[in-house]
Amino acid sequence: MKKIIKIDGSQPCELNSSLGWLFIYREEFGHDILPDLMPLLEALLGTVAKAIDDRDDSGNILAHINGEVIEDALDTLYGLETTTVLNIIWALAKNSNSEIKGHVEWINQFERIELDKILVPVFELIVSSCVSPKNAKSLLKIKKAVKNIKEAIPSMTSSLPVSTEG
Repeated sequence: MKKIIKIDGSQPCELNSSLGWLFIYREEFGHDILPDLMPLLEALLGTVAKAIDDRDDSGNILAHINGEVIEDALDTLYGLETTTVLNIIWALAKNSNSEIKGHVEWINQFERIELDKILVPVFELIVSSCVSPKNAKSLLKIKKAVKNIKEAIPSMTSSLPVSTEG
């Protein structure tokens, strides 16, 4: 999947989420994307799970990714660094255009980054390349079930009789 974004609001940049970006990321940053990607996916899936109605069986996670979902996901990404997001964007851009320079040189061409405007298409690309639609829907259901169990546990344990025998 390819998308064109405007990182600084004016200069177009094509991103390509075909699987090559994963190897580009590993080669440039010296480690696999998974440890960096999991907090991002977890926050996104958890936030999307809140946005999806139980009756919705479209199976299309991308249909639920919007500005509000991204904003909620960002609120849960305390440990994720902005540089990780920039590194992912660079790898997606490099996958689209092999002439792109190294990540520091590349990012220096921009005056600013409009994360609020580019994260939706970037998340769409990441999810489309890393999570199948069927598994994304399953992950959302599991995430909801875990949340429901976690919420139920305190109320269940508070209603248990307390034994005074010891």
